[in-house]
Amino acid sequence: MKLYHGTSSRHLERILAPDGGITPRGKRKGNWGHSVMSHKDAVYLTNAYSLHYAQSATKPGDQLAIIEVDTECMLPWLFCPDEDYLEQASRKSDQFSVIKRRPMVERTKWFRRRLMSFRDNWQASVEHLGNCCYMGRIPAHVITRVATLSPTYAFAFASDPIITLLNYWIMGPYYRALTMKLFGDKIPDGHFFHREYVERLTRDGITVRMFGERTQQVAGTGSALSAT
Repeated sequence: MKLYHGTSSRHLERILAPDGGITPRGKRKGNWGHSVMSHKDAVYLTNAYSLHYAQSATKPGDQLAIIEVDTECMLPWLFCPDEDYLEQASRKSDQFSVIKRRPMVERTKWFRRRLMSFRDNWQASVEHLGNCCYMGRIPAHVITRVATLSPTYAFAFASDPIITLLNYWIMGPYYRALTMKLFGDKIPDGHFFHREYVERLTRDGITVRMFGERTQQVAGTGSALSAT
């Protein structure tokens, strides 16, 4: 399975270094301030919302960077579900009666502190919410492709999701198709909301670097970046 991490281009040199990789935030301030917290020891991955997450990580002058990783090359016991998936999926479950009547924020914190206890649910988290997380550093050698683009391009504004189970059920194919289009992959046949919009989007200015074989692909009119 290929999953994606959205970040800023200013981090790429460090991430792509042989001893680099994608690291958890640790004690660093998260991209969402205090309104939305994340697990300090986890790297969050998605099959749908990487553009949205990259936008939150950029500063003026940065480019959006979407990093593709191969989950088959990663340690399976370090994958965990997203705490938002656990909170939303358990709302009507009597199994969690101890927190059933608590506010959503408190419930989410409760699950965040216990993510490793629910690691068998990480694939369900991807299937139903589009997100999961990985406990620890994601090494550089599992990175398969990196796409970069300006945050001012129309493509960058195509993803502004509400990240809920219901929205992913309805709009998940659209967000997944955006990622496919971003990397120049073929979009599968079949109807989904706003398919024509995705197909009309131009890839001008998008640069894609491919790793593994250390080959390089440049899409549209974007400047070439040498592979590392």
